[in-house]
Amino acid sequence: MQTGVEDYDHLGFALLFKHQCDYYHREWGPKQYTPISVQEWQDSQIIREKF
Repeated sequence: MQTGVEDYDHLGFALLFKHQCDYYHREWGPKQYTPISVQEWQDSQIIREKF
């Protein structure tokens, strides 16, 4: 399994992360997906996160 942050952008009060995930499933074979998350930060802590 390989993962990594592909890109990110600072939106003022939030960060947008784009990840790349590659893995192999025993029954379904190789899979790839690119989840995107938006994290809202306050006082150096994540207060909300959406995928």
